[in-house]
Amino acid sequence: CRFGMLPPGDPGRKVLVIGDGTNALTQLPVPDPREHVLKVRGEVDCSGPMDALPIKLNATALGYPDYELRMTAREAKGHASTLPVLAAKFRPAAGSFALESQSATSVAALNEDFTWRAAGTCLGLFSRAASGGLLRAPFWLPKEWDLALHRRKAALYLNQGYPLTLEEEIEFALPAKAQPAVLPGVRENSTIPLRWRVEWVKIGDDKLVARLHAELAQGELTVAETPVLQQQLRELLAALADGASLPAAP
Repeated sequence: CRFGMLPPGDPGRKVLVIGDGTNALTQLPVPDPREHVLKVRGEVDCSGPMDALPIKLNATALGYPDYELRMTAREAKGHASTLPVLAAKFRPAAGSFALESQSATSVAALNEDFTWRAAGTCLGLFSRAASGGLLRAPFWLPKEWDLALHRRKAALYLNQGYPLTLEEEIEFALPAKAQPAVLPGVRENSTIPLRWRVEWVKIGDDKLVARLHAELAQGELTVAETPVLQQQLRELLAALADGASLPAAP
């Protein structure tokens, strides 16, 4: 791990610092969501058949996600050409990703933010209808968030106790003569423990951009906080199930 990274479970704890003049416990800093970030940018080509859409992905990690992806890359070194590094801990909120090629920062390059680049195809992003279809965004979410939705009687421990911020942007390149798309309105939740915002915008006549910002304020949630998180997560998944309505070609 990179310099300054505390082992999982240690942030916020009281510890004994060994040194001259120390005779009391010292509380370690509480982790800041802004220091534990996964940034994902995707470019989806919608100019051809909508069943399998070519996509290019770029993911950059800071803090605990940096550590987690480095560990995954090291463990999967012998299968580098077949196992998407990001897919070990994250999954697309819509569709499925089929890898064609990938590259990543050297695990030993601790002076750089870990970066993963990949190319492949996304299946199942477009749902056909008589009047056109619905195009959804393949935002990447932690797999353990699926487990967090199950009914519980105990507290939750996510992301090894660390907070997490997701900053994601997916750009869709439409055919040059595509009919105007109907975009969903902005959806958001501004209260902790899981703040989030989803928005779609038009860029010119032939591009759409979907953006996701999600911030898990802390990785350790009490019994009282757990149902609040679960409700916020359900609302987020409902927002991600929506997308841009594309009219049928003339």
